[in-house]
Amino acid sequence: MAVFREPNLVGKKNSWSNLISVIAFLVFASGLLASYFYNKYILSEVATEATAEGLCDLRAAPCVSVFPNGNKVSFSIKPNTIPILEPLTLSVETVGFEASSVRVDFIGLNMDMGINRTVLKAKSKTHYEGEFIIPICINSQMEWEARVRLKTEDGILIAPFHFYTTK
Repeated sequence: MAVFREPNLVGKKNSWSNLISVIAFLVFASGLLASYFYNKYILSEVATEATAEGLCDLRAAPCVSVFPNGNKVSFSIKPNTIPILEPLTLSVETVGFEASSVRVDFIGLNMDMGINRTVLKAKSKTHYEGEFIIPICINSQMEWEARVRLKTEDGILIAPFHFYTTK
């Protein structure tokens, strides 16, 4: 009578289990490392964020935001009707500081509109201008944040301005 013996798979199962554990640990460690570098080098660039100086309507007049140190930034859009799919002139004025570069990121607040960004050109040490075309949205009224990003010797300064468009 022949005796049937099961093959010894215990050692093979342990090998695969160990390999899977090592891979899982490496993926986890990579995620932690990526998070660390993102926080250290990307988010740490932002030195401070401004707050709006009172209520403001970009359709009526330029809006002003103030940084904690008292420096200010003014933002305007022309024409002030802010039409969609037409060229707009963006203007940024700084008070109390100079920026080596200025860009404006447009962020859809009530619908994801992807990345919409424009770089402004220096017209003087404190005045920057550029053009931009607001994309069309399926909503009849679209809420936007124009996030003015100013690169200075003290780091990146952010000034958010809110407005809306209608079609």
